[in-house]
Amino acid sequence: MRVTNMKRHAAPVLALIAISFALYANAFRNEFAWDDDIFIVNAKEIRSVNLPRFFSEGSADLYRPLRTALYALTYRFGGLDPLNYHIVGKTMNALTVAILYGLLLLLFENRGGAFWGALLFAVHPVHTEKVAFITSTYDIPADLLWLAAFALYVLHRKRRPPFALTVSVLLFAAGLLFGENAAVLPLTVVLYDMTFGDGDKKPARWIPYFAVLAVYLAVRTSVLGAVAREGGHTLNPDMFGNFLTMSGVTFAYFKLLLWPWPLIPTYEVKQAVFPYPPHLYAAAIAVAALLAAAWLQRRGRPWVTFTVFWFFAVISPNLNFIPTGNLMAERYLYLPSAILSFSVAAAYAALEADRKKKAALLAALLAVMAVFSVLVVRRNPDWRSDTPLWSKTLMVKPDSYVALMNLAVEAWKNGHWKTTEKLLKYAAAVKPEKTEAFERLTEMYLEGKAGDPLPMLEKAYSKDKKDVCLLGIAQIKISRKEYAAAGAMVDGLLKRNPSSRKAWSVYGDLLYSQKKEGWAGAYVRAYALSGRDPAILVRMATAWSLAGKPAAALRIARIGLQEHPDNKPLLELAAKLEAENPGEMGDNGGTRSGNK
Repeated sequence: MRVTNMKRHAAPVLALIAISFALYANAFRNEFAWDDDIFIVNAKEIRSVNLPRFFSEGSADLYRPLRTALYALTYRFGGLDPLNYHIVGKTMNALTVAILYGLLLLLFENRGGAFWGALLFAVHPVHTEKVAFITSTYDIPADLLWLAAFALYVLHRKRRPPFALTVSVLLFAAGLLFGENAAVLPLTVVLYDMTFGDGDKKPARWIPYFAVLAVYLAVRTSVLGAVAREGGHTLNPDMFGNFLTMSGVTFAYFKLLLWPWPLIPTYEVKQAVFPYPPHLYAAAIAVAALLAAAWLQRRGRPWVTFTVFWFFAVISPNLNFIPTGNLMAERYLYLPSAILSFSVAAAYAALEADRKKKAALLAALLAVMAVFSVLVVRRNPDWRSDTPLWSKTLMVKPDSYVALMNLAVEAWKNGHWKTTEKLLKYAAAVKPEKTEAFERLTEMYLEGKAGDPLPMLEKAYSKDKKDVCLLGIAQIKISRKEYAAAGAMVDGLLKRNPSSRKAWSVYGDLLYSQKKEGWAGAYVRAYALSGRDPAILVRMATAWSLAGKPAAALRIARIGLQEHPDNKPLLELAAKLEAENPGEMGDNGGTRSGNK
């Protein structure tokens, strides 16, 4: 059934948008969580709308200038009220559902199939991370724009309105500037022409998309200095191992699509190394068989080929062939999950004339979607804040290092020192190759907030020879005035690695504790090697203050505030020094307030 009257679609589109908002109604009360601190709460770049800067600089090793601009606009009109960010993100999700409805209508020319396919997308629980997690919702505009660009391409191929192709290319360019995941559009355009396109393959139609992508990659590489976010590699050095690993991940993804429970924010998958586990070979064979079977259907059932290959094309940026640093996440399934929507729309269209079978299909869909809706509503509060998010994660995955560390940070912020110590020790035992837990345990001990971690540090160092453990041991020995032993450790480390900023910082502690000259120089060296870490300036200024040199301490704090004007420890230290030593303030006295 070819639909020509757009008014007929107003009701289903409005219903889809309303349901999309209703499902996430209990997420609007959620606070900032997880990476929201990086991209919103502590992101200085979004405090003003500076488009030239957004386009000429990256943010957290990413080149997403329009996403940063959207953050900045939201901040300008709503500050740091999470509700405003939720409104923007949930609106983007609802519009994506509406665009998917239009695409399904174009592909299958069946209004009922398009509606039920889009509705299944709207209620799928695997999307809760993408939609309930504020930072992830700001990635949705990239998905929305390239999906709309693809729908316009299909419209151009079917009905050839003069504007469709031009607008499609422009939307694609905008989508890339919101997020690199939009780069999959050229793949889907080619895929469409090779399946639904009835063999009418004219590469000239593809050229504008590949040209825009080439320009984007050139600009992105120029700004960031690398194509990949992780390590700067263009391609994964272990391609075969990555293929096997991601085959296993793909298997897990299909499981989540069909059985979306339990859901957690971090899966902590590691790339397999030789000798590879047998189950990964089995997964790779299954993936290859699925692709081969789908390809063989391209003449008789082109929608099958399109649907299966859609999944792999759309998820391809997250298959780690170009390293991303994260091998698996539920948010990566957002648009790849449309494989289910295509399947539902195709099945509904095929059963149009068979009322009984169509009724049975609808009954099954309604039952599934009812369960899915309940799971979404129950999952949303998990994102209320970091504490429930990571507590729920540990209930499902007790050995999650990420969850343990993030929950430890929350306990630290709230002054729950025993809980913090317990979580850090467990994290260190779960993944002794990681360093952060050992560093924080040492810091807690030196501040008198935890028990002696020396046995744990010595055991870990004897096993893995981690420098951070050696430095922790040295710091503890300095606190116990065992200077000779600490000095031997730090000297040995500096000989092996003279560019270790942590070793230079501890060396400064060692010299200062012994009232020897050179400690300030060691801190300066550490600061330079650290990429200008303000924590080292706090350390240095505190040392000058304790040495009875408040003017020098205040000078260091002020220098730090010139480079890090919003750094809370520097602001607090400078204010304290000025209050204690008003005569040292000078003509430019006063520190910058953290309030805006």
